[in-house]
Amino acid sequence: PVLDAGAMGIIFPMIRSAADAEAAVQSLRYPPAGERGFGPFYAPLRFGLEMQTYADPADREILCILLIEHKDAIDDIKNIVQVPGVDACLIAPFDLAMSYGYRDGADHDEVQAGIAKAEKVIRKSSLTLGGLALNNELANDMIKRGYRLILTGFDTLLLQRAAGDILSGIDRDD
Repeated sequence: PVLDAGAMGIIFPMIRSAADAEAAVQSLRYPPAGERGFGPFYAPLRFGLEMQTYADPADREILCILLIEHKDAIDDIKNIVQVPGVDACLIAPFDLAMSYGYRDGADHDEVQAGIAKAEKVIRKSSLTLGGLALNNELANDMIKRGYRLILTGFDTLLLQRAAGDILSGIDRDD
């Protein structure tokens, strides 16, 4: 339904292997290149196009972004980045840490080694390296390390920050 509504990219969670990456790519492409359903009534109409006029560019232009958030993905990262049709890999340190058994964040040698391995392999590939930066300092550090797709938040976090900013300016003495 998301693609049929006209989305031009999907971020796939919990990719653990090259096989998972291949399945992600297949789900985005129309036959014969993939397994995407036909759904000719939404996206083509949104753009005012005939189905064939929409399908060919959609197959070429839709973004396939993989979340690297499990230690199994780190183990198979060299194969994951070789899957045709993948555009970017986003490293998710907190979920990655959880997969290593750490619930208190990514500041553990094992997790940091996994992140460094993934960064190195992704940078050497043709894919875009991405991740989440919760502040300017981290974003600048990530740029220096070769990140080119930097998320600065997600819906609940951004809403929480905005509400906090508003509440911090309210005089509550009355």
